[in-house]
Amino acid sequence: MPLSGRIVGDFDVASGGSPAQLMEVARENRIMLGRGGLNGNVLRFSPPMNIGRADVDEFILRLDASFLQVERTLAPAMAAV
Repeated sequence: MPLSGRIVGDFDVASGGSPAQLMEVARENRIMLGRGGLNGNVLRFSPPMNIGRADVDEFILRLDASFLQVERTLAPAMAAV
């Protein structure tokens, strides 16, 4: 049985936010994400089955940093609305 996770969210496409943008920033932060779902709003990740707690903690820190980086790029666009 594979170990995987999904994050489903609403991305504000009108202000430039998109799953592709988050995927690119996450890749720069050395996280590999996939995209799926009927609306393309599901981010998928699949860590190895032998992942350790320290690796999970590192993943969460890098994913959080990716979300914050995208949020910072959207802040000027959101202020103009």
